[in-house]
Amino acid sequence: MPTEEEYITSWRKSCRAYGQNLEDVKRAAYRRAAGRGQYMIFQHTPEEERNPRLYAKLQQEYIFPYIDRLQAQTLIIWSKNDPTVTQEQGLNLAKLIRNSDFRLLHNAGHAVQNDRSEDVNRLIRQWHSYSRCRD
Repeated sequence: MPTEEEYITSWRKSCRAYGQNLEDVKRAAYRRAAGRGQYMIFQHTPEEERNPRLYAKLQQEYIFPYIDRLQAQTLIIWSKNDPTVTQEQGLNLAKLIRNSDFRLLHNAGHAVQNDRSEDVNRLIRQWHSYSRCRD
């Protein structure tokens, strides 16, 4: 976003969780990125890296053919209510990754780690404890 206020407004619209502490963190992150000129860098990024439709094509070509090579146990936490990627896309990703565990959280947007932070942290702790027992 070209301005901090546009960034914050856009974030508020796409996020189900809101708090002053989280807004302060988002503002600080925006200022760090702006200080490094990341918006200008983004403006000069090739279209296939900015356009979601073209980005999906890049994933199909350069990521998905190799994803089955992942050996690490993988926890995938997905949002049922994400307007940018569907639940089915998350399930398909989980099918591609061997040793993956898929968890779906309701009432969260794209930033599930913000919208359902306590649940995400709980899932990670539980999964980590469980995955250590499997090793």
